[in-house]
Amino acid sequence: MIESMRIAGVATYGAANGELNGLSTVNYFFGSNGSGKTTLSNLIGDPTHNDFRACAINWKNQTPLQTLVYNRDFVTKNFSPTVGLKGIFTLGEINVQAVLDIAAEKLKRDDHISKREKFTKTLKGDEEAGTKGKEVERDELNAAFADTCWTTFRKYDPFFKTAFEHYRVRGAATKFRDQVLLQSTSNTADLLSFDDLKEKASTLFESNPQPVATITELSLAGLDLLEANDVLGRAVVGRNDATIAAMINRLQNSDWVKTGRAFFDVNHGDCPFCQQKAPTRLKADLESYFDGAFETDTKAIADLQTSYLLETAKIQTALQDIIDTQSTFIEPERLLSSQRLLSTLIELNKTRLVNKAKEPSLTTRLEAHGPALKEAQEEIVRANVAMARHNQMVRDLGTERATLIAQVWKLLLEEDLKTDLETYKRQVGGLDTAIESLNNKVVALTGDVEASDTAIAELEKANTNTRHAVDRINGNLKSFGFKSFSIKQLDGNKYKLVRADDSEAMHSLSEGERTFVTFLYFIELVRGSEASSGVNTERVVVFDDPVSSLDSDVLFIVSTLIRDVVAEARAGGMIKQVFILTHNVYFHKEVTFTGVKSPDVRTETHWVIRKPDLLSEVNKHATNPIKTSYELLWHEVRDPNRNSTTIQNALRRILENYFKILGGVPLDELIAKFSGRDKSICKALMSWTNDGSHGVEDDVFFTAGEVSVDTYLDVFRMVFEKSENEGHYKMMMGNAYRERAPVIEVAEVGNENATP
Repeated sequence: MIESMRIAGVATYGAANGELNGLSTVNYFFGSNGSGKTTLSNLIGDPTHNDFRACAINWKNQTPLQTLVYNRDFVTKNFSPTVGLKGIFTLGEINVQAVLDIAAEKLKRDDHISKREKFTKTLKGDEEAGTKGKEVERDELNAAFADTCWTTFRKYDPFFKTAFEHYRVRGAATKFRDQVLLQSTSNTADLLSFDDLKEKASTLFESNPQPVATITELSLAGLDLLEANDVLGRAVVGRNDATIAAMINRLQNSDWVKTGRAFFDVNHGDCPFCQQKAPTRLKADLESYFDGAFETDTKAIADLQTSYLLETAKIQTALQDIIDTQSTFIEPERLLSSQRLLSTLIELNKTRLVNKAKEPSLTTRLEAHGPALKEAQEEIVRANVAMARHNQMVRDLGTERATLIAQVWKLLLEEDLKTDLETYKRQVGGLDTAIESLNNKVVALTGDVEASDTAIAELEKANTNTRHAVDRINGNLKSFGFKSFSIKQLDGNKYKLVRADDSEAMHSLSEGERTFVTFLYFIELVRGSEASSGVNTERVVVFDDPVSSLDSDVLFIVSTLIRDVVAEARAGGMIKQVFILTHNVYFHKEVTFTGVKSPDVRTETHWVIRKPDLLSEVNKHATNPIKTSYELLWHEVRDPNRNSTTIQNALRRILENYFKILGGVPLDELIAKFSGRDKSICKALMSWTNDGSHGVEDDVFFTAGEVSVDTYLDVFRMVFEKSENEGHYKMMMGNAYRERAPVIEVAEVGNENATP
């Protein structure tokens, strides 16, 4: 059954005004049209609908039951003129043995469910009995042990922060407890004293060194090759066997001739050296002297010059990058000294290369870089050794720290938590065993229930039909005076509404006929099923305003049939819970009648649905709050939370019903008893007396608001007092009646005979 509901955020229900707690076997709801009753019945019928995302239904033992809801949607879905009615399978009364077999199997099923519920309560707890359940006991034990572990954490954390750095966050007590349990099964560290651990922690936990990247040594191989190039040490000259070679060699001016040769072609045949007309063979002799070998060597000189500039630039950049790192492992002065020497050496070599390029016949050499970079190279090697030593220390530090952390945990386990841990493991082990056993039993019994369901379904399939429901519906129609139409069985387990001449009757039914036959169909469905199995499925039944458009005779019959369903629910049959929602006072009175002076209030609840300020709200009452229309009007007057927008109408209807309709007292006579402002107020109260006003027998909308109107209430009371009906007022107000405060007359000044 449904134990509680939340209805919010849908239709006229606000975000937080629909909590229904303490629901029972039978639940009565009274509310005016439009107050929110059908929304409530739709929630019970289909809580998974997208409209009910903010709502919730809480089932007993988290076990949902089948729900059958009679409301407008049920009528629309099942009574369309274009769709035949679905057949209702019920168990025939003639097959006694089948009834007995199903009853016996159902008893077995109920026994399985009862045992499962017992084990589930032992497992989950029983709120009514005030028992916690094994799972709750385990949760509480886990929480208590977590608190114990956390106390130990706070004791040691100030001294060993690094060991517990992962647990210094909100909600870490549970995580810390779990680590305690893990350490208790895996920690093999040595047990050291607290003082020893503190001393180790001061060294290993106080700093946080990180590994560093070693320095890439300077790449000098390319520079070595350049410095060893022999072209610098050779005099690059022309061919010795050329005609002009003897003269050039004798004068030792090969470089001068090489430079002047470039002007030969642009000097119009004149000698570039003497500016005289050149001999015919001079050009050929020059070209013969400066042959391919000469050109190759001069190009090698130029290439050497370019390569040297590039290579030395790379070395200077690399050296500067090392200096810029400002590493604590480097002595920068040693690098700066090498940098200065290297710069001087490079400038010297660059000059020599320039000179060699100008005068290839000169011999020269490049100064070796080794002496200049010796100190830098030694410093880089020394720094890398130091860095490697540091990185090894960092790696060892991690191992040492891990060892220290394990030793800290060992101290906690042995010195602080040993006894508590042993007690916890013993207790939680017992609970785990019990919980596992209970879960296994619940699973096994669930299988037994499913087996019984299968057996019952097979018995029902073999012994149910849709004919019995047809006979009962038609019998009820005739006995209640509906003789112009009936239900006819069709092929394929379908029904059809027909007239006496077998013509279709659905489209021509009056609203009252349609409502009544729909209700009879629903009553059969309550005790049957739309399938050949499921007749004995436990269910929740909802009646939402089933008496609209019915006259008083049929209303009485409907009330009687519903009371039969209620009686079945109270008796503990397959109908486990009933919800009845209505706006009709007379029907509510009839359907809540039990025939006994003191009904069992433990099996029923009473609710009123109101819609003040355009939002629906559901209020629970200890007893049935709905009496008669006249009593309801007085209830609104007595209610301290009366609504200022409806209280005036309630006062007018009471005066009209009591004095005009029941007492025959002309209301003008009552108005005449007042004067001044009170007379105007009384006249306003009496103004609602035109023909067609509501009588006491009419249905009433039941609302209660929040703001009292003291002036109208006072004049309303004076109407009864001035008409000598104060006794009736006092009786109807009941405990809300208050005596008027006595009027104290103040003596006039100078009047000695005045009454004080």
